Amino acid sequence: MEKSQSSCDTRKRSVVVDVDNTKDRISDLPNRILGKIIVKLPLDEAVRIMALSKRWKSIWDDN
Repeated sequence: MEKSQSSCDTRKRSVVVDVDNTKDRISDLPNRILGKIIVKLPLDEAVRIMALSKRWKSIWDDN
């Protein structure tokens, strides 16, 4: 039984490593594309996104 627990722990650790190595593709998009995305969101979600960073607030102000 300990053996299966150990293998589960190993799998969990490898998943965490994979998540840490993923690339943030949203940040690579140009502001004009992000602007098209944000205007299609419901207002409450757009407001939450604007709180994430100055870049998103700037995109909202431009649109």
